[in-house]
Amino acid sequence: MSLIVSKSKIIGQGRSGIIYELDDDTLFKFFYKVFIHNFEKKNNGFDYRKLNDISKMLEIYKKINPNDILFEKNIKIINLHDKILLTKLTEGVVLVNEYCVGYLLHYHKDMTNLYDFLKNNKLSTSLKKHIFNNIKKAVDELVDNNIFMDDLTVGNILINPKDNSIEIIDFEDICTTVREDRPSYLVKETQKQLNDIKDYIFEKNQEYDSQL
Repeated sequence: MSLIVSKSKIIGQGRSGIIYELDDDTLFKFFYKVFIHNFEKKNNGFDYRKLNDISKMLEIYKKINPNDILFEKNIKIINLHDKILLTKLTEGVVLVNEYCVGYLLHYHKDMTNLYDFLKNNKLSTSLKKHIFNNIKKAVDELVDNNIFMDDLTVGNILINPKDNSIEIIDFEDICTTVREDRPSYLVKETQKQLNDIKDYIFEKNQEYDSQL
């Protein structure tokens, strides 16, 4: 773990994980907050490139918080790979002493955040329709396979500027649920988030037709 952290480029950092580049195709999302005090201190914070031995903290945490529903949920997501064709899901778990410390993700190297893409580019209505339709197809496929995101936003959608293909990301934390019983509130919440994305793409007051 210390070697990965020290040698790997940091791609991003969110509320639940730091994302390190392992190679051209793979990222490692490290659930770092459990081990925050194992990082060396730097000024008034921590140096996220210098991680000390986590074994003692790991044993303590295994006793108070064994691999739980979050881990089980991600195993379910990984096992749905064959059914999900429009989204690259979480690829694998990273275990240290039989405890999950993070996840392996596909590296969407040529893609950019949809929020930044929309902010920095003036798009035609037809292109906006194309982008939104691709998002809707991907979300519908996830819902059809019982995957529900609570943080489905333009911030968790990537776009490739070369061909305008999209990818939905960030399935690993508590904001994503896998529920085979498909409660109606999750279906409705997903649809609401999808509508919010549509309003954002079309700037709310711009007309779009009923084909969307």
